[in-house]
Amino acid sequence: STQSTWGASGNIRVISLPGNNLHCPRGLPEELFACLPRLERVRLDHNNIGGQLPGSIARAAPSLHELYLHNNNLTGSLPRQLGSLFVLEVLSLHNNMLTGPLPDLARCAALRYLDVSWNFLDGPLPAVGCCGGYLSALKVLNLANNRFAGQLPPMLAHSYVAGQLQTLALDNNQLSGCVFDTMNPQAVTSPHGHRRVFSISNNSQLSLPCWMPRT
Repeated sequence: STQSTWGASGNIRVISLPGNNLHCPRGLPEELFACLPRLERVRLDHNNIGGQLPGSIARAAPSLHELYLHNNNLTGSLPRQLGSLFVLEVLSLHNNMLTGPLPDLARCAALRYLDVSWNFLDGPLPAVGCCGGYLSALKVLNLANNRFAGQLPPMLAHSYVAGQLQTLALDNNQLSGCVFDTMNPQAVTSPHGHRRVFSISNNSQLSLPCWMPRT
């Protein structure tokens, strides 16, 4: 049976098949995660994988560190079970057709790279926090080219100012309010000289903080 076939490979730790034109219009099989509980790294980007990300991904929670599914045809909302991946460090889902809000990722304490750009995600921005707060390990947050709306959470602003976030990309959404009103020009520059990216173009309802020049 399919179950026993997957089960015979239960010690697999890495799946790396990017750019192979894999055709899975109905999505990844539930057995991928349910029967491979020791997976540490999954690279299936640049294929033709459709459907929704299966909720069985929670079965990989003790071991899954990296998940690359960008440049596919994934649809629907992200499963809430993503929030149970407490050792996940990299989540790359850009260039798909995902919809709905981001699930609660508060338990993903190891997450340092999150890219869900170029989808159709909506809802409020995550209140990423530094100093032991929500997603305090995060270094790269790319939410560009979606349908996120509302104001920028103060914790998200503080995480960038404090130097936790090295990349914050929010272009082409539906954000409103003032851009980091308490930020100052000195705070934007990394004290260690590391290159930092803050990108927020094409959010027509945003206003500039008082220290930015008006034209």
